[in-house]
Amino acid sequence: PRSTLFPYTTLFRSYVKHMGYKRTLVVCPASVKFAWETEVKKWTNLKAITIDAKTDITKIDPGVHVWIINYDILKKNFAQLSKIRFDCIIGDEATYIKSTQAIRTKAFRQISRNIPSVILLSGTPLLSRPSELFSLLNVIDVKSWNNWYEFARRYCAMHQTRWGVDTSGSSNEQELHARIRGYFIRREKKDVLKQLPAKIFIEVPVELEPDADREYNAAANDLAAYLRQYSGKQPAAIAKAMAAEKLTQLNVLRQISALGKIETARELVTSVIESGEKVLVFSSFVEPLEQLKRHFGDKAVILTGKTPVSERQGIVEAFQKDPGVQVFLGGYRSAGVGITLTAASNFIGLDYPWTNADLRQSIDRLHRIGQEANSVNIYQLVAKGTIDEDMAEILDHKQDVFDAVIDGKIVERLAGTAMDAAVKRVLKNY
Repeated sequence: PRSTLFPYTTLFRSYVKHMGYKRTLVVCPASVKFAWETEVKKWTNLKAITIDAKTDITKIDPGVHVWIINYDILKKNFAQLSKIRFDCIIGDEATYIKSTQAIRTKAFRQISRNIPSVILLSGTPLLSRPSELFSLLNVIDVKSWNNWYEFARRYCAMHQTRWGVDTSGSSNEQELHARIRGYFIRREKKDVLKQLPAKIFIEVPVELEPDADREYNAAANDLAAYLRQYSGKQPAAIAKAMAAEKLTQLNVLRQISALGKIETARELVTSVIESGEKVLVFSSFVEPLEQLKRHFGDKAVILTGKTPVSERQGIVEAFQKDPGVQVFLGGYRSAGVGITLTAASNFIGLDYPWTNADLRQSIDRLHRIGQEANSVNIYQLVAKGTIDEDMAEILDHKQDVFDAVIDGKIVERLAGTAMDAAVKRVLKNY
């Protein structure tokens, strides 16, 4: 077929070689584009080049086989790239183009229209809901998937509310799976990497530290008061403002909860490194990671959204190769893709990210080829009676939606969203 959605970059290497493509454009997140160049050079005899903000595309040797660029600068180079004849375009981490209105999506879509072969790579093409699939399907088969309204009506449980059209739901999952399964080549690690060790999941219940508990209760009381103030008074403008405010305040609760588990995390990390092992600690927030870095000093390295791209590889290599560096501190979004951290056999989640994909991707930094431990331990810290419990439930729900749409499994339907569940808890308890 002209277009396919592949799950792993390893398939790309063999596919491009097999097809004999003379020129391929790879579009990927900035954090992994140098890894792409390294992998292409390591496993093939193809010439590869990485394009950055300073690159003059008109001066690139036309004999280069693989052109690698990140999504963020695709629009800037759109005019020049559109003039070049590519045989194939690769979209790595394809969920970067899930929004039909995003500039990078529009640029990718326009460039791909004139390229014979389109491949999208993703281990998690569906993060939360079927609406995220439409843009990807439109890119790879515009003739079959060109009506957003019909897609939303049929597969997103579209309905009218007092504040507009809601397409955040899921419906007719089995039918959608049947329609899209021909676009996918999907392999699970348990089937193709049987040598990988088992993952042992351990939920660690935590009582928030006293100061954090008081701060959490105060923030939850403020949110409850805000919600009750506008109860029953929700014209469109107020509803929109409330949605943004609720999300902001729920993130405040998430961060307070993460900070309130620092002492438990310190004890757990200390126990791991004193046994001679290495550990990854991931969070959605920078502050708790920075606190742990100050505590563990040179025994730890940290990689967050504040870390320059040029320093990322050195941080990863230090953790992988230096026996004195035993703790890797990373953000779910900033360190969850494109790097290998198999020197560790333990993972600690300080909090839950908003999507199951971010959690799974982060765990997969250590659970991948090169992992030599007999098993890997996945510790998830959960503060009792807080938004942590709502996040755990909604991630289970999002996994059910993924299983139904992508794998065709029949699952029990759950109602509501993470925001709904957390708001109900706040209103009940405060």
